[in-house]
Amino acid sequence: MDVFRQPHAPQDFEGAFKSFEKERAMRLTTQALLSNAYGGFSEDPAIAPFMPVERKIVEAPQGTIISLGSLLNGPAAPKREFSRVLESAQMNQVFLKDYEQVWYQRGLLGITENRAETVTWMGDFLKDMPRPWHFIGASAGGYMALYLGHQLKADGIVTFGAQTLVNRRSVVKFAGQKPWEIGFDLNDPSNDLLPLLRDEPFAGKAELHYAEHNPFDTQQMQRVEDCSNVMLVPHDYKRHPVAFHLREIGELSNVLNRAFGVDTPTSTQANAQ
Repeated sequence: MDVFRQPHAPQDFEGAFKSFEKERAMRLTTQALLSNAYGGFSEDPAIAPFMPVERKIVEAPQGTIISLGSLLNGPAAPKREFSRVLESAQMNQVFLKDYEQVWYQRGLLGITENRAETVTWMGDFLKDMPRPWHFIGASAGGYMALYLGHQLKADGIVTFGAQTLVNRRSVVKFAGQKPWEIGFDLNDPSNDLLPLLRDEPFAGKAELHYAEHNPFDTQQMQRVEDCSNVMLVPHDYKRHPVAFHLREIGELSNVLNRAFGVDTPTSTQANAQ
């Protein structure tokens, strides 16, 4: 017997993958039960980080910012994206997380089952939140910021490296797996934002920031460049995570200040975070 061989050694790829999938399914099931028990969000600081929806309420808010999480932190512990740079903004803030890691195709874990249901649920959730409503997201979160913001008649949307078409190439590139491996439906018409943005012009204003030297991101942007009220904002950068780049050079807070008309941390403070 080889005492050094582990149950899922490198040569047992199939076994390791099945074990990973089993663990992931159990984790999502537990997470869904927790989310259901609390109605999707909780004001309890001990519970809130484990919910698919978090919110921050401030006194005398000047509006509401809705941040859509990406695939950045994986399914184990999605975080409130952009929370630090928005920390001092005098606006209510709502943070959505995609525990399923499928561009919100299966909805908000334990609350909704698809994107259309998420639109309905979020419309009710936000109905008492003050306008203007601003949506923000990066990559997969940028896709959902555009989709959800359009459907809920957002006043403004800011995205960074958003996908405007989630196809097989997008899934493999960003999820690191083939569509069938994560149960992603390539035939879902809402995967393509072009018909939505072209045929039902956006009522507010959308800023789509991207790395102009990244061929994939540039192609995604060019698809919607002729849509009404959509402004493409290229940046002299090559890698996909353009929001990180803007933070590092002290420009992210300035971009959000201009787009949302709110005070966010200074460049120095933002970089320190």
